[in-house]
Amino acid sequence: MKLNRLIGSPSYPSDERTLYEQASRSIDRAYNPAGFKRQLVAITASADRRPLMKKVKAPTLVIHGSNDPVIPLAGGQETAKHIKKSTLKVVEGMGHDFPPVLMAKMTRWIAKHVAKAEKKRKQKKRLKRQQKAALNK
Repeated sequence: MKLNRLIGSPSYPSDERTLYEQASRSIDRAYNPAGFKRQLVAITASADRRPLMKKVKAPTLVIHGSNDPVIPLAGGQETAKHIKKSTLKVVEGMGHDFPPVLMAKMTRWIAKHVAKAEKKRKQKKRLKRQQKAALNK
């Protein structure tokens, strides 16, 4: 609960009950006190991912909080910059969490992003079929 308060969203603070429920779910899902330390070591030991980001071809939506104390906004901006045709959504006042009050809004962003990507995928598939049919005539 202390960690969630520390990294949480200053503009969307969670109440004690919500923090408790989140902590309880996390513990029930996978209680591993050493896991947090291993995650930090893995993060610091990771190589520069920018070369890999340039290879991403999937439509990408980057959602980042303006007040993220773990990964500053510049990290989200850098991610979006290195992934071609990505879209960056900055959530003012959000930290390194997903405040329940923002879930509906972020769900709409994700659904719209997926629908747009799916529409483009279907258009490309249709065009390929048409080209193939034209070659077979």
